[in-house]
Amino acid sequence: MSVEDYFVSHVDCMAREITVNSKAKGFGVDKDDTDINVVGLRLALIHSEVSEALEAARKDYPASEKIPDIGNFEEELADTVIRCMDLANRMGISLGEAIVKKVAYNRTRPYMHGGKKA
Repeated sequence: MSVEDYFVSHVDCMAREITVNSKAKGFGVDKDDTDINVVGLRLALIHSEVSEALEAARKDYPASEKIPDIGNFEEELADTVIRCMDLANRMGISLGEAIVKKVAYNRTRPYMHGGKKA
């Protein structure tokens, strides 16, 4: 099994587990997962997690108050990825496959995507 196939199978397996847990906790159980308003809300929640990671960075990377041995920044990055995985899974998207394909495409792009250094 290639590293790409391994990654896809494990990411997608974890995404399914994340959605099972999310629904078990009462989140989005009776929603149409492809409805634009539902998708928009979930994207806004992903954005909020990214913003929380930024705030953790601005506060000099404090420790997590909930999870021993990781920082708040790592916690918020994890929340971001968890929400992305849940959204993709609910929409029937293989996020693992999409990531592998995007990484492969990025390998073909020119340095700085052809742009100039800042």
